Amino acid sequence: MKNIKKYDDYEKSRSPQLNWFSELGGIYEQNRNKYSATIELYDLSPKFYHGEQNKIRTKEGFLPNLIRSFQYREKSMEIEIRPAQITQKDKTTKLFYPSYREEIVEDAVKKLAINKDRNELLDSLVSVRFTLYELQKELKKMGHLYRYPEIVESLEILSATGIKIKHSGEKGEIKMSSNMFETFGSIDKNNIGYGERGITEEQSEKIVYFVRFNALVNESIKDGTWRLINYEQCMSYKTVISRYLHKRISHMFLNGVVDKPYNIMISTLYRDSGLMILEDMWSNKKRVMRSLEEMKEIGSIDKYKLQNQYDINKKNKVSDIKILLWISESFYKDIQRGFLSSNNQQKSLENSNNNNNNDTDITITQNNKLTPENTIITQKKDEIKNLIKEISNDIKETDINKIINNKNEKELSTIRENIIGAKHYINKLKSENSDYTSIAIIKEFIKKNWKINDKDRQMELSLEDKIVNKLNEVEIINKIISNIENKTYREISKKSLKLFGKSIYREYFLNLKLIELNSKKLILSTDINYVKETIEKEYLNGIYKYVNGESILRKKGLLHVVQEVCPSIKNVEIILEK
Repeated sequence: MKNIKKYDDYEKSRSPQLNWFSELGGIYEQNRNKYSATIELYDLSPKFYHGEQNKIRTKEGFLPNLIRSFQYREKSMEIEIRPAQITQKDKTTKLFYPSYREEIVEDAVKKLAINKDRNELLDSLVSVRFTLYELQKELKKMGHLYRYPEIVESLEILSATGIKIKHSGEKGEIKMSSNMFETFGSIDKNNIGYGERGITEEQSEKIVYFVRFNALVNESIKDGTWRLINYEQCMSYKTVISRYLHKRISHMFLNGVVDKPYNIMISTLYRDSGLMILEDMWSNKKRVMRSLEEMKEIGSIDKYKLQNQYDINKKNKVSDIKILLWISESFYKDIQRGFLSSNNQQKSLENSNNNNNNDTDITITQNNKLTPENTIITQKKDEIKNLIKEISNDIKETDINKIINNKNEKELSTIRENIIGAKHYINKLKSENSDYTSIAIIKEFIKKNWKINDKDRQMELSLEDKIVNKLNEVEIINKIISNIENKTYREISKKSLKLFGKSIYREYFLNLKLIELNSKKLILSTDINYVKETIEKEYLNGIYKYVNGESILRKKGLLHVVQEVCPSIKNVEIILEK
């Protein structure tokens, strides 16, 4: 592992550009939590690997350097990825490409860096300070629960992965040659050290780590080419394509308009995001449609259309697919806010801040002028949010935003009455100890425009028949499990549902298919990559806690369930269907 400079040995400074970055281009305090920044060339380069690393890793643990071509602002570019060499517990070394987990961890670290109390320049490179406890808390808040050893391993991979970006061609101009994180180190006086994985819970709250970002990140902050991005939405995406498209559109659609579609070919999307395009065009289309439906559900796009492109030599052969997607008004406003991040907008923003109250949100019009958002609408949105939170604290912020975003004053007033009616009905269900899902009932009341003064018995019958019974997900899942032909796997599924709960089981385990089950191993498959990766990283081996250097099991994983049913099974494998 490389020797690194001690934190105290770096020259520490600040710059106006870093302060501007810390203020997120003037976004007021109540909006800051849901926004972060995306770095243009760095975030749009295909630096993550989304395939099976074990399939190409040698027996000795080695991986080849990856060389990928991509387009950046109509320029042909090339990126070379040198995998990270990581020391394992048995002191052997193994090489890793940065993948799904590293992308999520990197985005969380960048989010922490947008805080002037955490960031600074170390030897002129932008850096951020944090504890593992703070980073894990940030990840958990965004729905990504990783253990400390997993987080540290991701930080190590990011700091040890080398990338070289240049214009295509043998003599192409090199834009950057560095590690993804230029430096990762600790500032602890006990010298527990860089990349230490066996720290205790108490140490995780005390040891401060620091990361220095690479030159591309530093250059983007200096030049004001970074862009604002809806961090909450990006971290809630479960597919690679959704996250990549959101970041790409944030940079590339600056001159677009909300009623005109953003266009991209599937071949371009796969190439520039680093995904391996499949020979079967229908499989590529299915994968993209799943991501676009996710973006539509979260509220970043309103609609989309896919147009087949046919081979000029074979009329019936689909050679490519054109994607047309219409972004939502809220996404459009986020992109317009991104204009404020550039240095030439700073003076305009400062003048605007002098004329506006700091506790008033800002809305960007199509003329890029700053105007106070309607105070009544803001108050109504806040009131609706509070009403929903009173019903249930488990309802996601993204679901709430989908209910209130892009609504006028009259629509918000009606929605408020619908939610009061839903609250009344939910309280009734609570008193009867009935099964229900709060957000689904709220949506049904809004959809049917039901209110508290609707006394019609038909309404209650409709709700009971169409929602309550339908929403008894445990009963539905149990029925699916009871139809599993393999008796052993049926028992494993029952125990998994009991251990993980209906929400996790429905989202991940219902997507698994039994491939092979014998006395030694269990092989399952899924055609959704994030399902495979999430189960492997979060639910397969269980969650452990380190106490005084010892590993203690906090929560069982799928492997424990399997061994309870069939103790001889030592290996559970999840494969990705092609």
